Amino acid sequence: MSDPTEEVTTVGKVQFRKLDEDTSWRVFDRAAHRHLKLSGEEFARRWDEGWYEGRETVDVMKVVMLRPSGR
Repeated sequence: MSDPTEEVTTVGKVQFRKLDEDTSWRVFDRAAHRHLKLSGEEFARRWDEGWYEGRETVDVMKVVMLRPSGR
């Protein structure tokens, strides 16, 4: 059953749920581990330092698209 306080938007047959900050970071961290074999924190640090400039692979972009705002 859904949380009644959860923000849900429906577009056609697709439902979008707004994630809270903790859940967003967990999703991001799992994606970084799965695609790049490192933590979300390490990926964010490297991204901020420009480490991935010129290395924008599909896996890097899959992770960066999930990075939560407000770090």
